[in-house]
Amino acid sequence: MTLNELLVEWSYRTEKGYPDMGNPSDILILGKILNELNLPTDILNTLGEDNITNNEDETQISSHSKEDLIKLIQNANLTNPQVQKLFKNISGFAYKDSILNFVNSKGFTSDKFKTGDIAIETIFNSISDSNIDEFIRYIKKPRTLSSLDLSGNFVSQLGLSSNLVRDLINIEPGADAGGSSVGKAEVFLGLMFSDVDNNVSKGDLNWGGKNLEVKGTGGRLGQQAGRGNDNKETIENAAKQLLDGEILEEYLGYLSTIKYSMVFSIKRLYELASENGKITNNIEKIIQSALDRAFYDKGVASTYFNSPADFTDPDKIKKNLIKVNSRSYAIKTDVNTFLFLNSSNGDYVIIDMAELDNAIDTVKFDTSVRGVTGYKWYDIAPNMVVRK
Repeated sequence: MTLNELLVEWSYRTEKGYPDMGNPSDILILGKILNELNLPTDILNTLGEDNITNNEDETQISSHSKEDLIKLIQNANLTNPQVQKLFKNISGFAYKDSILNFVNSKGFTSDKFKTGDIAIETIFNSISDSNIDEFIRYIKKPRTLSSLDLSGNFVSQLGLSSNLVRDLINIEPGADAGGSSVGKAEVFLGLMFSDVDNNVSKGDLNWGGKNLEVKGTGGRLGQQAGRGNDNKETIENAAKQLLDGEILEEYLGYLSTIKYSMVFSIKRLYELASENGKITNNIEKIIQSALDRAFYDKGVASTYFNSPADFTDPDKIKKNLIKVNSRSYAIKTDVNTFLFLNSSNGDYVIIDMAELDNAIDTVKFDTSVRGVTGYKWYDIAPNMVVRK
């Protein structure tokens, strides 16, 4: 357990939600945690010496007034970084209740996360460690996501500091109650826009009644390779329906050579089957069936793969694969809108399903691997990124 994890666990167990070194109950909680971790507890005796006096009938706790704190700060020779750190810590205490109430009101409650209150504490700590005053000012009069351009940069669109936007985008409170990872920017979007919240049963967020799916840098429209989406046999079986003999063996060897690239395997299979006299309609149906099987069996492939160029032009095949992948995933997850985001700089693009095809044709988002080799039959959901 790291020091940060220890502090989060200690905070989680305290009554106030944060540890108080002058509270004997909080010191006892820390001692219990250290014992559970088989760590020394000698330091606790020193921590408690000046603060706790035990009598037969009661425990007396020394206390300090605000005036004592002000005097201490005035008399201390603090550097500017120390002043800033102290200010953040005090601001965190001052704003904690109001921030937690706000976070809960946006649907980010402990029951929504696998780690419960620890996830909420993670969200609060991330806000507290950032520009907390700027955050408090902003949420008093937040923007709506609907008022933003469909593509742009969150820093410039919101007029906030890049540090605050970056810190909030990078909040990752862990898995939700169902075990799915809560990705980057989900908490940011849910907190920073008045028409977005976490009160949703499908998709990542609720955006004015629509299911919004958020994909940060490298996000996938499906599971990553090695998690049950290996479709090498799917293309091999399609080939066995269209080819035979030496031509089939040559093609199966070709698949290994191109590392099961979906673009080149589709192009080569279509050309070989055509050269060997197979009926065009049958070729198309078999390849469409293979694509539908790979992409969640939603029957989308025939919408995009239905002319010779769709099967032979590498660039067109690549774009069609993104369209089949995106639309099939949206049907599977009941998503109305995608938001793709560059988690590093805040660039984003919002894509409604009605605009999906045009967004792909104009390369608003793309596979992280440039060119046409991003899709593999053993990795049908490659990493996606925003393109400007």
